[in-house]
Amino acid sequence: MSGAPPSGAKGVQSVCAVLVTYHPDIDRLERALSAVRGQVGHLVVVDNASGSRVREWLAMQSAKFGTEVMNMGENLGIAAAMNAGIEKAKARGFSEVLLLDHDSIPAPDMVERLAEAKARLQAEGVRVAAVGPEFRDEKYPGVLPFYRLDGWRIRRRSCAGSAPGFAVRAECLITSGSLISIEAVERIGPLESSLFVDYVDVEWGFRASSRGYLCFGVCGAVLDHQLGDAVKRVLGITAPVRSPVRHYYLFRNALLMFRRSYVPLRWKVGDAYRLLLKYVFYSLFAQPRLDHLRMMTLGIVHALINRSGRLA
Repeated sequence: MSGAPPSGAKGVQSVCAVLVTYHPDIDRLERALSAVRGQVGHLVVVDNASGSRVREWLAMQSAKFGTEVMNMGENLGIAAAMNAGIEKAKARGFSEVLLLDHDSIPAPDMVERLAEAKARLQAEGVRVAAVGPEFRDEKYPGVLPFYRLDGWRIRRRSCAGSAPGFAVRAECLITSGSLISIEAVERIGPLESSLFVDYVDVEWGFRASSRGYLCFGVCGAVLDHQLGDAVKRVLGITAPVRSPVRHYYLFRNALLMFRRSYVPLRWKVGDAYRLLLKYVFYSLFAQPRLDHLRMMTLGIVHALINRSGRLA
């Protein structure tokens, strides 16, 4: 496929979906591909070295879903894979990209709702960095999807009481489900590949706002998205549980954000408080506790010496 989006494509023809895989659950991935393909003009799957079984499966599904598969050869991280897919979409002539993780399943009208809200905001003169959906995770009910700064605190906002299509201002959006124009990427810059994973969305969102572009959540646009491997409930607190390695990246990259001048001081203070709570919680209650403690601490040490990239 080359040139402009095909005139016969269904869905929002200006949009190319970029879906990144890394050792996915095949059944859920098939649901994700099926759910998104009819909503966009084209679908690029970027595989971050998931292994021969996944590569062979993706090759077989390419004709079924009309996907274009990019095999990265090694795990370069979510940001680098997304950037490669965005460049492919740009080369194919698309003006917008929808970014997705392999475990994210969009509702049948999600892309249309996002595109309509984005077009309306732009018609009002708003410089839109990205619009994103409300996300749902059956393991973690009641989570509020959008972050806003409220004084010196970071609060989550929901769409409760808002009409479908209402745009909620957010400091940043989770990467998966974000609809972004190629023009915005060119003006703001690509996702920061040195972060590898975690806080990629936070960094890009604040970089965008520093350049006059804003992020919005769209009420009624829904994404089934998995927040973590499992959940832990202790003393009335429900928290997503990730692997110790993911906690390394989370702590390292959060602290690396504190070095960025365009990240507001209010966010840094609020996020530092949240990190302290996470450090205590996962050290005491997440098994294996010592592994979580060790990797979180290593992430802090590496942030202090300004080390980024993939953990060797």
